[in-house]
Amino acid sequence: MIDSEVGKQSEVNVYDDQDQTLSKQSFTYGQHSFYLNKGIYIERAGELALKFPVIKPVAGGYTYDLHDPVIDGNFKAVYPQNICNNNPGYTCLTTQDYSTLRFWITSAGGKVGTTVSMERIDYFDTGDVVTTTTYDYSDTAIDHLLRTSVTTSSDTNETVTVTNHYPKDNNVTGAHLLEQKNRLAEVVKTETFINSEHAMTREQDYISINANVVAANTISTIKGTALAEEQIQLTYYSNGNIKEVFRPNGSQSTFIWGYDSMLLLARLDGIAYADIGPGNLQFLSNNDIDATSEQTLRNALNGLRTAHPSAQVTTFTYDPLIGVSSITDPINFTSFYNYDQFNRLENIKDEDGNVISTFNYNYAQEAVVYDPLNVGIDYGSDDTDHQWFTANVSDGSGDYSYAWFEGIGSSSTDFDANDPGTADTYQLMVDCSTTKYVKLVVTDNITGEVTEQTKVNTNTCPYPALTVNVTYGTHNDNSQNFTSNVSGGSGNYSYSWHKGVNLSSFAFEVDATSTLPNCLVIVSCTTYKWVKLVVTDTVTGESVVKVTKSNNSPCSGGGGNPIGPDPFDPEQ
Repeated sequence: MIDSEVGKQSEVNVYDDQDQTLSKQSFTYGQHSFYLNKGIYIERAGELALKFPVIKPVAGGYTYDLHDPVIDGNFKAVYPQNICNNNPGYTCLTTQDYSTLRFWITSAGGKVGTTVSMERIDYFDTGDVVTTTTYDYSDTAIDHLLRTSVTTSSDTNETVTVTNHYPKDNNVTGAHLLEQKNRLAEVVKTETFINSEHAMTREQDYISINANVVAANTISTIKGTALAEEQIQLTYYSNGNIKEVFRPNGSQSTFIWGYDSMLLLARLDGIAYADIGPGNLQFLSNNDIDATSEQTLRNALNGLRTAHPSAQVTTFTYDPLIGVSSITDPINFTSFYNYDQFNRLENIKDEDGNVISTFNYNYAQEAVVYDPLNVGIDYGSDDTDHQWFTANVSDGSGDYSYAWFEGIGSSSTDFDANDPGTADTYQLMVDCSTTKYVKLVVTDNITGEVTEQTKVNTNTCPYPALTVNVTYGTHNDNSQNFTSNVSGGSGNYSYSWHKGVNLSSFAFEVDATSTLPNCLVIVSCTTYKWVKLVVTDTVTGESVVKVTKSNNSPCSGGGGNPIGPDPFDPEQ
């Protein structure tokens, strides 16, 4: 949660993977209004260019007004002399050069958003633990708003208070030197109290090294009720670089600088500067311009190590303006630092050339603008109970994920979310006579854009081929009944019977003899007649033609074919 007035967090909650609260922190911020900035400036106001300034006395000084010009006898605009004539002490400026100058005062205000308290609650199985921390800025005797103390208390009945002192508190030696350098926010002294009893005091005294550098001269620590203080003493070179550190336990460290006294060349622990002869290290480092001169410097630093075997010596070489090039530790192990063409640290190798560490730099690519997704659905193969759909996706980043959903019933808006397909093709299990919709949701995995489309199945039931036969029905000496025998197809048929012309088996009357499943043909028992049946499936449009000859009984039982066989009859 965010505090709406100061724009900072007002509450922080921590949860485990079961969404159980582990801890909660609540913050309170200061709400003191004050002006942050104030300024004075003069601007030119063009709309005042034709006015004349008139200076007039006021208590303690002068002010001025701007007046319109007057027209003289020559029709020229001149200063308003009559105002000055009628008002003793007024001065009329005869020029308009200053009339456009306008005086402004600016100020900007805001809220002090410093933290004044924080409460933390930790939730444990054995009970809650509440810790409260308050921050105090209330030392009004000193003109700063820096944090003066931090007090922390908890359910353990222990209260710890840490107080901070700054240069303007003026309670350490040399504090005024920091003030002169405007280093006002540095903590120069801290005091720690546990349940109101003194636990520790730590303070730093300062000296001026040169006209530009002020640095800590001593760092003192008093623990508990002890009267004696533990003190760290520091000495410096004339340029402000640290030279020596003397510790309370008697140990000391010496620092040698090079590369125009800008970079640390060596740290020697356990030896005083007076016992070291730096020799020509400064000269060699200033002339370190290539691998050969760097190795010469490294040899000289190793000579320093050899000359002081009782000291713990760490040495450094550099590629100036790039970084450290080698570090040799107190046990004489050297690590080499290598950089890429952009002067970034690439790897660290040991003295045998083995890689110790490698550094890779991965930068965010320039934002790529992709075209909006274009999503369609194409039909694939189908049969009586399956319909295939294929995603047709273009544009975007080209990296897509797919989710297919089946419509509930015949709905085109309600879809089942269970077990969606995730490939770019999808097979719908559906009867060919049923209407069923699918929905495709495509997500661009790079841009996050989501687009969806719906499609209805179009598979039609594939019917078996038509089979048509003609069977003989009843007959007598002058008629023959024919009956159709049709199977396959959709089961919806139309019939068209046609009689042959005379005795022909390939020339038939155009007009239909019958449109029913059967047909009666009038024919003498002493002759025969051909009929043609055309059956059409009214659903699929398939048509089948069947041609058949009459088979009525011969007259008086003898019969036969008095005219002779029909040369076009395939059955003879």
